[in-house]
Amino acid sequence: MISLTKKLNIKISNLKIDDNLTYQFIKMYKFGLKNLPALMKYLFFFMFVVTLIHCKEDDGEPEPISTQLVDSELKSYYYFPEGSWWIYQRVDTNVAIFDTAIVVENFRELRFNPTRASFEWERLITNIEHSYYESAPIYGYGQLRVQFYNSPYSENVISSNSFGNIFGPYNNFLTVPIDSLTIAQNSSGYTRISELLDTTSLQLSFGKVANVVKLRIWGGSIDDTLCLAKNIGIVKFHESVNNISWELIKYEIKKN
Repeated sequence: MISLTKKLNIKISNLKIDDNLTYQFIKMYKFGLKNLPALMKYLFFFMFVVTLIHCKEDDGEPEPISTQLVDSELKSYYYFPEGSWWIYQRVDTNVAIFDTAIVVENFRELRFNPTRASFEWERLITNIEHSYYESAPIYGYGQLRVQFYNSPYSENVISSNSFGNIFGPYNNFLTVPIDSLTIAQNSSGYTRISELLDTTSLQLSFGKVANVVKLRIWGGSIDDTLCLAKNIGIVKFHESVNNISWELIKYEIKKN
């Protein structure tokens, strides 16, 4: 006798139904075969197949329709390969005091939250450790760690925070396009405001640096100045907590 499933040219194994649903289906299907007339058996079979497939489709997770990558222009100002380093010298004193910063850890992930957006977005986080400053004891790090990252669900705005009392939090402090209005709008509403002072070039001890963005980040007791150069990172900064100014004297950006 040809089985009912073979007559209908349907294979249960192809339905992609999970184990629990399959068990329930077979249990109820066998019950129907024993207690229903022939015609009702066909109808019983079809009813369960259609219902289970429909339930499986309803349980499917939404998929992102696209991926938003961090803007390449923005990325060139803050995200560098692990091992990249910078040496800064204090310029507010005649004493030779240095700070070495190094990228100790990078993270890249794709995030998707269908309640927030229809796309998945790339999140890039870089951790830079500074030799001159110490982290707050509660964080468990010896030297100060500073994080730079693109802001949530945005591929064209970055923020920073640290395990100490400098370099953050700077919320939405740099954005592309790099202009006064866009930067002011993105940082408005936060405790500290980012203000574009200039886009220029700087003469440093090792040569002239182009594509420099000069920012003032202020609010509360903070009034810092930050200069970032494309493909180099921070080239000058003044932190108001300790009233110290630093200038880049040497650096190396590692290859990916």
